[in-house]
Amino acid sequence: MIAPSAPSAASLVAIAEALFREAVERYGQSYNSPFPEGLSTREAVAAWLRERAKTFTGRAHPPGCMVVLSGINCTEAKPPGT
Repeated sequence: MIAPSAPSAASLVAIAEALFREAVERYGQSYNSPFPEGLSTREAVAAWLRERAKTFTGRAHPPGCMVVLSGINCTEAKPPGT
């Protein structure tokens, strides 16, 4: 009987990156909202930012922003998966 080999570090990183991308997509579907219509661009952005601030600081929302917090670790010098 041949024992299965352990996954390589590169494949584990690829799996983790794929899971993260799925989580970001789900996060966006859960917490994103369209820009308000019928307002000037400035008013729409201001209204959207106010609404996002209410949502992201509400007790029902997980603390922090996983996209921003994880983005701190990804730069041009260190792209995702490296």
